[in-house]
Amino acid sequence: MIKNCKKCEKDFDDNISNKFYEVLICPECMKIKELEENKIIEKEKQERIDRHKIEIFGGIKILDLTYDKFIVNQNNKEVFEISQNFDYTKDNIYIYGQCGCGKTHLAGAILNKFMDKQTNIAFHTLFSLSRSLRMKEPDEENQILQKYIQADIFILDDLGIGKTSEFGLQILYEIIDGRDKNNKTGLVITSNLSLADLSLKLQDDRLSSRLAGMCKILFLEGNDYRLKRGDIE
Repeated sequence: MIKNCKKCEKDFDDNISNKFYEVLICPECMKIKELEENKIIEKEKQERIDRHKIEIFGGIKILDLTYDKFIVNQNNKEVFEISQNFDYTKDNIYIYGQCGCGKTHLAGAILNKFMDKQTNIAFHTLFSLSRSLRMKEPDEENQILQKYIQADIFILDDLGIGKTSEFGLQILYEIIDGRDKNNKTGLVITSNLSLADLSLKLQDDRLSSRLAGMCKILFLEGNDYRLKRGDIE
């Protein structure tokens, strides 16, 4: 039966069902409508993912921490490529270097890459890690600890920055120890300190020793790009 499309106003042979739409439209217009609806669905899905990223990272800046926005040069190319090829099912990495060389950027890029794949990720500094567990009842504290131990990817950013509390270090060691005992990979730690310097700062080599045994140690060479552009944080 020949009918007239109520959208493009062209005649078409109505040999298929258009019951899904209140207005009778031709197959071409139906395809366009479905594509538009799929675009809306994908946009809403990405917005949900972005909100989750911001919640985990603690700020909207995470949306800019992607591999394509990282400035690669001969000094940082090797660490960049290792980070880009990070496989949470078999890799643990410890990235250290001076402030502003891009450590947090690479950690954020890992978060961005795997969050789009609906991976279970935790992202913390030592301070935020301590705060997430402080003043919790024992059962709740253990539940949160197990969440961090079992996370597909656990990222700790800026280890060694500022004062380090005994509580924070104990929590971190429990997480590292738990992941090691359960053969959980997917550990990403950034720091401005080498493991040797970290031991000196903490006056304790237990954490550094455990990380040395678990992680690929990566020195990210480079100057503070924030100082170069005058964006001092």
